[in-house]
Formats: sequence, structure tokens, C-alpha cells
Amino acid sequence: MSMDRQLVDMLMHYSVERAANPALTQYCFNRYLPILDAHSAEYSREYQACGDSYESLMLAADAKYKNQMESTRKGLRESCDKIEKCNSQPNYLQIFECYGNTGSNEHVVIQSLADASKVAATGLGADYEAIESSHDKCCKQATAKYNENYSRTRLEMDNCLNGIVVDPETTTPRPTTKK
Repeated sequence: MSMDRQLVDMLMHYSVERAANPALTQYCFNRYLPILDAHSAEYSREYQACGDSYESLMLAADAKYKNQMESTRKGLRESCDKIEKCNSQPNYLQIFECYGNTGSNEHVVIQSLADASKVAATGLGADYEAIESSHDKCCKQATAKYNENYSRTRLEMDNCLNGIVVDPETTTPRPTTKK
């Protein structure tokens, strides 16, 4: 966020315009800057929590398919090894015959692994999409909450600087006399 820049701009604006009542200006800044800082810190924590949750859920989704991934790799490796062993036949005729027979058998295994992989990819893709959606929602909620809190506090601060001071205990505006 560019909150630091916004605060500097605001300080410059109010230091010139509010020179007539420096005590009020000082009071308002002392009161509201810590609140704005707290909003920023809360936003950072919430946004970080969204990221942490995202990473955790992505790892869990991958873990859910880990055994299937390892099983698929093993099956593909075994099929390829069987076909590769054909190269150890003594002549081309036997090598081609081995490729034909072994390839036909392993084709069924590989096709089965491919079909199962497509199903797994669809499931994992849906999991990823749900996690992405949840992460986006979390980030948008954190941002909306920050923007709402920041805007409300800035409005209260602006009112304070304009002489409308809200008592923290009652939140009732009380006008101040401008000196």
C-alpha cells in the first residue's frame, strides 16, 4: 500500500492549512496515526494468513495425489524398462518381435495409466481452482476490510482536523473552537 506516501501528503497538507491551531493538529495526528498504523498491521497479518493458507492447501492437494503420482511413475518406468529389454535380443528380427509383443502388452498398461492420470488431473485441477478461488476471496476480504477501516479513520481524522472531535468513549462529535 502507498499509505506512507498518503500520510506524508496529508501531513504536508495539514501542516500548512492547520498552522492556526497546531495543538488540534498535533492532537488529531497523535490520536489517528497509531490507529492507521494498526489498520495497516492488521491488513498485513490477514493478507499473510491468506497466503499461508493458500500454500498449506496447495501442499495438501498435492499430497492427496502423491501416491497416485508415484504409482503412475513406477508403472510407466516398468513398461519402458520392459520395452527397453527388447534391445538385448540377439538380432533385429527378435528385437522387432519383442517390440511388437511387449509394446502391445505395455500399451494396455500405459493406456490405463494415462486414463487414470486424466481423471487425477481433473480432480487436482478442481482442487487447485477451489483453492485459488478461496485465496482470492480471502485477499479481497482483507483488502476491503482495510480500505473500509482506513477510509473511516481518515474521515474521522479529517473531521478532527476540521475541529469536529469525536470523543473516543462516546463517539459523539463535539465541535471545537478554532483559535
